[in-house]
Amino acid sequence: MPAPEDGFPVALPADRIPWGEVGEGWLLVVYAPAHDAGEEVRAGLLLIDPSDTTYFAGWWPPGESILDWSPDGGRILSHRGGALVVTDLREGTALEVCSMVATCPGTLYAGVGHDWELPWGWWARFTRPAGCDLVVGLVWWNQRARLEGLHTDGTRFAQLVDLDLTPLAPEDNWQTLGRGINDLTWLYAESGTEVVVATTQGISLLANSGALLRRLDTPGIGCLLARWWDETSVLAACYEPDWVASACWGRGGIGAGGGRILWAVPLDGSEATRLTEAVTCDPETGSPEHWAAYTDAVRIDGTLALESETCCMCGSLLHFVTGDTVTAWDGYQGSPACAPNLIGRRGDGLVVLETSYAEGHFYTLFQTASDGTILYPITPFSPREYGGVLQVLTTEQTVG
Repeated sequence: MPAPEDGFPVALPADRIPWGEVGEGWLLVVYAPAHDAGEEVRAGLLLIDPSDTTYFAGWWPPGESILDWSPDGGRILSHRGGALVVTDLREGTALEVCSMVATCPGTLYAGVGHDWELPWGWWARFTRPAGCDLVVGLVWWNQRARLEGLHTDGTRFAQLVDLDLTPLAPEDNWQTLGRGINDLTWLYAESGTEVVVATTQGISLLANSGALLRRLDTPGIGCLLARWWDETSVLAACYEPDWVASACWGRGGIGAGGGRILWAVPLDGSEATRLTEAVTCDPETGSPEHWAAYTDAVRIDGTLALESETCCMCGSLLHFVTGDTVTAWDGYQGSPACAPNLIGRRGDGLVVLETSYAEGHFYTLFQTASDGTILYPITPFSPREYGGVLQVLTTEQTVG
């Protein structure tokens, strides 16, 4: 177990983790100690409880991405050397579910080559509410999209999506990217019996067996699911059809150029509710500096926290809207604000991950008030060095 002088936060050992309490309000963090550029360091896995007590859960393999954290907080799903792996944090054991090379039984990867691209969200996550099984998505760029339910022994229990994309793919790859042909996002219902899926065909409610229950209102083009908005609706980010048809589409030659707004989409098939203002094409909007592309939101105590993507180095913006007042995320202690990532609710406020660019490149988690006011850094803040929070997850189900 590392000590504070090794560059890690002060933490209790793994045998002190109260596993029966892990859940809502807890954070799972992959953390790299502060270091100089180019220096190799070892990353650790931290658990942080709602009162900010930190536990060191173990070391984490370099370069291994965590795809999901189970609802009970005891297991993580990761991608390791071409395989899906479920790690039991309590027992310290790892189970290889299946290999992408084609060791999975059934047809999950049959006929799919290795030159594939991932969708914007996670490509594998636990089911809900218990996380006993997995949902795995695979997109072969411009050719095929699949979404299937797998048991942890690799056997398939449901085919949710199987789309032939070749008739839909235009010659212009930027248009393909922007209109969401290769996008595949999903959210599992807490009932465990239903799945909401967004593809190039729109948003649908499926049974967990894959049967179509109903088509949901799809209020735009290229819709991506982000998270559950409430118990009866999901949050979706969709391109405005008028924007896609405007001169702003693809302005600057760098892709879609914004125009994605947020909607609450009800599961009963009724009309979606717009959560952000419609965008219009003018001389500024659609340029690299004015994309106006919303990707995520959280509503808390009358405030709407809105994350939007931009181009270039910093990549995202975060605003807090309370009535007619709009407040932009600002950097901490004079550090330039860069790429704030809205993680979700925690207690009476929010958790935000931000990259600090000063002399270094350091990632820090912040606790904020409901209106976005920064209360304190949850993890160390060291803007003149490299490292910090490499990944952060909660037990809440989100897509990205």
